[in-house]
Amino acid sequence: MKSSTFVLGAVVLAGLFASPSADAGYYDHLGVNVVTGSDEAYGTVGTARYSSDGNEYIGCTVNYVPSFPNYTYAYCFAMNSSGTYGSCYFYGDTTAMNLAASINETSYVLFTWNSNGGNCASLEVINGSPYIY
Repeated sequence: MKSSTFVLGAVVLAGLFASPSADAGYYDHLGVNVVTGSDEAYGTVGTARYSSDGNEYIGCTVNYVPSFPNYTYAYCFAMNSSGTYGSCYFYGDTTAMNLAASINETSYVLFTWNSNGGNCASLEVINGSPYIY
């Protein structure tokens, strides 16, 4: 009885190590793209964080200083795997600031900017399970 229990345990253990991992559900691991010709950047935070090239990142930061309205802004930034960088600011736009503050590890981020002044033209944030790394 002992030897059959040992063999059964060894078979189960071998099966666990030999089995490929199973990920359930749809996922979309978009790397960071910075397209200077169309003044836009987009990608997923999780994929950028774990990119093998060590260059990619994307996100926004929010700065709120009530006594200095000119220092109240959202700043969005991205770098792709080849080192191309894009960024822009939303000054005093509370909707954009709230949207930027919602970015997390499950976010897909897309922002566009006006090439003549560094001001952002748009911001899209999608939070959801397809973007979890």
